Amino acid sequence: AGGGFGGEMTLSVEERFENSWSLADNIFHDRLREEAAVEKPINLRNPFLFYEGHLPSFLFTRAMKALNVESFNPDYDYMFQRGIDPDVDDPTKCHDHPEMPPQWPERSRVVEYRNRVRETLRDNDRMHQLDSMGMADMSIEHDLMHIETLLYMVLQLDKKFKRWSRVEVDAAKPLLHRISGEDFPDYVRIPEGTAKLGRNRETKKQQWGWDNEFGELEVQVNSFEASTLPVTVGEYVEFMRAGGYNRESLWQEEDWKWRKRESLSHPKCLIPKSDSAGEWEYLTIHCTMTIEVL
Repeated sequence: AGGGFGGEMTLSVEERFENSWSLADNIFHDRLREEAAVEKPINLRNPFLFYEGHLPSFLFTRAMKALNVESFNPDYDYMFQRGIDPDVDDPTKCHDHPEMPPQWPERSRVVEYRNRVRETLRDNDRMHQLDSMGMADMSIEHDLMHIETLLYMVLQLDKKFKRWSRVEVDAAKPLLHRISGEDFPDYVRIPEGTAKLGRNRETKKQQWGWDNEFGELEVQVNSFEASTLPVTVGEYVEFMRAGGYNRESLWQEEDWKWRKRESLSHPKCLIPKSDSAGEWEYLTIHCTMTIEVL
C-alpha cells in the first residue's frame, strides 16, 4: 500500500484517500452552515469556499500530467491551485498566488468540481498509480495540514455560522473541566547527544518528501528537561496569571515583537471574563463555554 502516516500505514491507499476526504467533508459539511462558505475569520487566509476547491485542485493539477488525464474545468484548476500563504520572512505579506475572483462561484459548483476530481481518481486504478509515484502521500499530507489550519479558522468563526449539536457540547464539558484542573505533568531529563535532522537527497528518488525535509544536518544537543505531556489549559492559564504576556524575558525577540504588534494578552481560545475572577470563556469549534480555572 506504499507509505503512510502513523496508524494509517496498514491501510490501503484507497482507504487513506477516503479517510482524508471524510475529515475534510466533516468540516465543510458538518461544522459549517451554508452561509459560512464566504467567511474569512483569519485575514491571512482565504474564505472557506476556496479551501473546499483547493484540496482537490492541488492534487488534480499535479496528477493530470502524471496520469495523462485532461482537465474538465481549467478555470477552477487555476482559481484554486494556490492559496495566500504567508511569506516565511515577512508573515504580513503573501507569496504569489492567482488573483482572487471578484465573486466566488456558487458552492454547489465547487462541490461538483470536488466530487468529479474524486471520481476521476477512483477510476482505473489511478490511486495506486499515484501511490507508486509518491503523490498519494503528498496529497494526503497536504490535505491533513489544511484540515488542521481549517480548524483554527472554525475556532475563530462567529458562532452563528457554525453547526453544533448539544450532545457534542455536553460530552466536551467534563473533559474541559478535567483538563483545566489537571495536575501538572512530570518532567523527564533528555540526555545530551547528537540529533540528526532531515534526509539524504539521494532518498528523494525513492521516497517523497517536502523540499525542506531534504539535506541532512547533525546538531549536538545539550541535556534538557521536557514535560511528559503537552501544555495543558491549566498550565497556560497559570502562565498568563503570572504575567507571562508582560515579561519580555520569557519570549524570543521576534515572538515578543509579534505579541506587541498584535496587542495580544492571551490566546484566542481563552478569553478572560471581566465579571468573574478566575473564570474564562473557552472558545471551541462548536461554541463558547465557561470553564472555572482551578
